[in-house]
Amino acid sequence: MTFQPKITRGKTSEGRLRLVDAYLLERHRSALESGPFVDLGCGVGGLTTIESKSAIEQAGLVVEIWAVDADEARLPAVDGIQTSTALEVVDIGVLRAMNVLRQYNVDDSLAALSEWSTHLSTQGVLVEGTSDKHGELAAFFCLGRSPELVLMTTFSRDFGPWIFRDYLPQLWRRSVKPGTALFGFFRAWAAEFQASSECTDAPSRFFASLDALGIDGLKAGSIDGSAYLSLPVVWDPQNHAIPALGL
Repeated sequence: MTFQPKITRGKTSEGRLRLVDAYLLERHRSALESGPFVDLGCGVGGLTTIESKSAIEQAGLVVEIWAVDADEARLPAVDGIQTSTALEVVDIGVLRAMNVLRQYNVDDSLAALSEWSTHLSTQGVLVEGTSDKHGELAAFFCLGRSPELVLMTTFSRDFGPWIFRDYLPQLWRRSVKPGTALFGFFRAWAAEFQASSECTDAPSRFFASLDALGIDGLKAGSIDGSAYLSLPVVWDPQNHAIPALGL
């Protein structure tokens, strides 16, 4: 199946992808250095691309920046950002498609990931998922040599593990059902989070509950005042199968 892009709503807001930028700069710097950074579905005015360019430059990296959107009117006219209405860049270091596939069905989303992955460099990473409109919560795949699901929060809103459910990547968002590995993970985490009530704040409970799970391959840490959780994912872009939780 071939992916057919369409013009979607293109709405965004200032700082919406700041958690994603922070994670990529902290955990996937080598991918950023391996090829161009492409913001696919950059939205009105290319705001997310402009903000990512600033974050990358502030980190001292010299990276070719691209904004790609099917709607030419949304592309930014900014020095240092190349633009296109179609994904034609190759050997990409980071291909980011945040808040894009929620407007597609599962089959189209799977076709998109398979097709987009062919544009990556050997060290490249494909980033796909969802963030809330204020940039305080994000859930996204980083698909590359070591595929992972990343969950991030600033704890600015009432927190509990199940809060991530509606922000998962499109291929998983509607599949967190009893009997699945993902449902089992969230249920176990929520139970440990509840049991860690002796901790005085949400960040402490976040890390204490994850430690209590004792899951091999699970990684957690802090970046710029936010907390992240990384879970291993099994994914082969060539077999056109939905990524699976690697626990």
